[in-house]
Amino acid sequence: VIDRYTLGFAALSYIIYNHWIPERPFRTKKFLTKYLGKEGYDFFQPKHASEEDILRFHDQALLHRVKFPRLDSRFLVVLNEVNNQTYDSAMASAGIAKKAAESASEERAKGLHFGLTRPPGHHATRRKSSGFCYFNNMNIALLDLLAKRKVGRALVIDFDAHYGNGVDDLAKEDERVDYIHFPRIESERSGQYLSRMNRALRKIPRDEYDII
Repeated sequence: VIDRYTLGFAALSYIIYNHWIPERPFRTKKFLTKYLGKEGYDFFQPKHASEEDILRFHDQALLHRVKFPRLDSRFLVVLNEVNNQTYDSAMASAGIAKKAAESASEERAKGLHFGLTRPPGHHATRRKSSGFCYFNNMNIALLDLLAKRKVGRALVIDFDAHYGNGVDDLAKEDERVDYIHFPRIESERSGQYLSRMNRALRKIPRDEYDII
């Protein structure tokens, strides 16, 4: 038996989660249309990553769990569910990261390249998905460039609030990859954070890396 207060709280939580938080798709689409679309940005949709791309970092068991979700894996962790749409989304996301990295390595003198993609990736380890990171997009993109010898050394600068343990795992295993995390301190204002980050970035020996 569920009392009316519990039911009301559950309904309110559902509304907030599905309609008000920034990650909801309609808010992303609104932002793209209103701001970036008017600034002359070029948008294109790359191909999905291949299973060969995924297996450069992840093991076969993880690929199989995401591709063929079982009932228990769908509902065991509600906030990180795997369903019959997850595999396609994760493969598309990894493909976007891969293409952004390729473009950046081939056109270094022409500015920045940005992969606008969900689901994210930096928490995923070789054998485990975590925090909505089903596959590690960054590692997949880097290992593709390294395998094709388009770059020799790479630096990953992670400014997510959370530590990207999956990317750090790769950096610890592969001397061609370095990882730096710049978490934002809760009390910092945006200007303070950017100033601290800029000071740190100026100390990085950029000539040592083929891509950042």
